[in-house]
Amino acid sequence: IGQSRAAEMRTLLRRLMFNDANPEIRQHTAFAWSQSKLPDVAPELVEQGRKDPDSGVRGQAWFWLAQTGSASAEDAITRAIDNESEPEVREQAIFALSQLPAQRGVDALIGLLQDRSLPRNHRKQAMFWLAQSESSDAMEYLGDILSR
Repeated sequence: IGQSRAAEMRTLLRRLMFNDANPEIRQHTAFAWSQSKLPDVAPELVEQGRKDPDSGVRGQAWFWLAQTGSASAEDAITRAIDNESEPEVREQAIFALSQLPAQRGVDALIGLLQDRSLPRNHRKQAMFWLAQSESSDAMEYLGDILSR
């Protein structure tokens, strides 16, 4: 249903995404929504990432938001890292940043590494995902850190 453009399907998917009692169903709707052929699916994924009562659903919403490549994804995910109370959701959001397309993920992870207000373990996780990147900018940045 995620790939359907029909308004009825969008309404059904949105209802499942926000109202179904089963967190597994809500989690699967994040994927389906991310695969939608509709022009902008980011607002619903952001809303689910911010408001769902289940931490697993929130984490998946951030991952699938990153997969959409939406222009608003980086800012929304970074805000989630700053505001989320559950450590595992913050970790999933950091991983989600690493999944942003092209240079955007690298730049976002470098931004986290430079943010001294983040807990050390979150900066370490950002460094791990940055090291997994094949970006020359990532390798240069990590080389600079190691040479200090």
